[in-house]
Amino acid sequence: MSRTFARTAAGVCGALALTAASVAATAAPAAASPADCEATYAVTAEWSGGFAAEVTVSNPDGGPVSGWTATWTLLPEQQIVNGWNGVFQQNGRRVRVQEPRDWSPDRPLPLPSSATFGFTATGPAYHIPRDLTCSLGW
Repeated sequence: MSRTFARTAAGVCGALALTAASVAATAAPAAASPADCEATYAVTAEWSGGFAAEVTVSNPDGGPVSGWTATWTLLPEQQIVNGWNGVFQQNGRRVRVQEPRDWSPDRPLPLPSSATFGFTATGPAYHIPRDLTCSLGW
């Protein structure tokens, strides 16, 4: 089963759009700016004691951008075990993932484009990271 949760962010402000089976909640987004980005979180697999997920960071309405960052908070019983396509930092429950710097000089995110990173973690998969935010640029 795949569950997708989306968070549109303009810096730290934005609108929350959740989609899971028949549950949906949407708020009007803040005024767009070139730094706007969208991060979509999807649980891709679940097993006893853990799960796999991926996050797609999109550049929906800006020009080419070098660099992206996504952040969110895990549940106390969650811990990231492995990650790919990003540079992961976990400080307590707070997670920060950045685009690897070696990608950006030659491959900025063109309009409209996206980058996807993934991870495996211990703990329950049901947690919706309501504070998932993203930013574009270094």
